[in-house]
Amino acid sequence: MNPPIWITNSKCSMTIEELQTLIDKLSADIDLQKEVLKQLERTKSTAQRELNAIRDPVARFPLEISSEIFLQCLPPFPPAPASQSAPRLFMSICNAWADIALSTPALWTSIHLGSRGARILEVWLRRARNCDLSLSFHRNLDPSITTILREYAGQVKKLDLCDRNLDGFALEGLGPFARLQTLKVSAALNEDYEFEAFSFPKLVGLLRLAPNLMECILENVHVNVYTPEEKVILPHLRSFKFGDSDSINRHNMGDDDILHYLSLPALDTLTLPVDTISSEDLTLFLKRSSPPASKVASRRWNC
Repeated sequence: MNPPIWITNSKCSMTIEELQTLIDKLSADIDLQKEVLKQLERTKSTAQRELNAIRDPVARFPLEISSEIFLQCLPPFPPAPASQSAPRLFMSICNAWADIALSTPALWTSIHLGSRGARILEVWLRRARNCDLSLSFHRNLDPSITTILREYAGQVKKLDLCDRNLDGFALEGLGPFARLQTLKVSAALNEDYEFEAFSFPKLVGLLRLAPNLMECILENVHVNVYTPEEKVILPHLRSFKFGDSDSINRHNMGDDDILHYLSLPALDTLTLPVDTISSEDLTLFLKRSSPPASKVASRRWNC
C-alpha cells in the first residue's frame, strides 16, 4: 500500500479533477484502515478470551462445580435480563464462561420483564430447556408474550402478572399450566393513578388453566360483574389472598365477589380485606368448599 499523500502547499496548483481523485483515494485508504483496525480488534478480543480461559480457574473446574458457582451469583428473585448482571453477564466474559452458562439450564429458569422483551424471553426460555420456570411480567401482557407461553406453559411453576388489566393477556390457544403452583395477579396504576377493574372472565380463564395451583395472590384486583357457567374448582389450592396493597383510590366493587365463583376444598389459609367481605358470603363460601381452613384472616391486607 502506498504511503499517504500530504498536501503542504497552500497554493496547490492541482486541478479540481485531480483534487477529487485525491479525496476519493484518501477516503478509500481511510475505509481500508478502519477495516484493518476492526479486524485487529476482533483478533485481540479472541486472543484475550483464550488467555482468560487458560488463566481462569473456573474454566478448569468440572461442569457441576462451575455451574453451582454461577447459580450462587443469581439474585433471590427473577432477574431483569440486563447485560451487566447474571446470568447474561456470564455470556460476555469469555467463551469458556459462555459455554458453562449455556450448559446450565437452571441459570435461565427465572426472568422479570418490563414493558417489552418478547424476543429475549424466547431466547431465555429456550436456554432453560425443560426446567421449571418462574416468570414475572410487569406492564407487558401483550399477545407476543402469550404466543411464547403457548410453548412453555407446561413448565411454568410460578407466574407473576402485573398490568392495568388482563385484557392484553390472550388465553386463546394456551395449554394448561400443569406445573403452576404460585400465581400472583396485580393491577398497576393507570395514568390517573387509579386501579382499573380486571376482566374477570380472563381471570377465571387463567385459573381454569392452573389445575394444580397451590397459592394464589390477587392484589388490587377489582373484578367486574360476571356470571360464569360453573364455579372454578381448584382442588390443590391451600393459600388464597386478595385485597388492596394501598388504601388510595379503592374501588367499591365487591372484592369478595370472587368467592361466589370459587370452590377450594384444600384451602388452608384465607386472607381477605375486612371492609369488603360479608359474613354471609364468607360462610356460604366455606360451606361450599368445606376446606380444612386452619387460618382465616379477615383484615386489611398490606404487602
